[in-house]
Amino acid sequence: MMMKKRQRPITARNACDRLFSQIIRADGTCESCGTTENIQCAHIIRRGYTATRTDTANALPLCAKCHIHFTHEPDEWVSWLVAEIGGDEYARLKVKALAGVGIKFDWFAERERLMALHAEVFLR
Repeated sequence: MMMKKRQRPITARNACDRLFSQIIRADGTCESCGTTENIQCAHIIRRGYTATRTDTANALPLCAKCHIHFTHEPDEWVSWLVAEIGGDEYARLKVKALAGVGIKFDWFAERERLMALHAEVFLR
């Protein structure tokens, strides 16, 4: 008997995640190693922080291999990030993430913003 893959319910937040990932991966190249194979959306500050979850400054396209490597080597990840985006930008993202804790987020408005950005990115 074949098992069906469990699908997440379609919510505004899930739609935002999907759009955001497509936007980040649009270039199709891993920022770390340069490959074009199996590109994923890698968040700088983890997705649990709503204020930075869909901030395009808070994610980079990484291949699955680099993404897994950096996930298992968090100190190396931070060192690489600081070299890549700068310490000030990394600190700004951390402050923004923490400032949004406990604040209600409008996922419907964010979906509209991301839909417009998605159209801009893919209609160039």
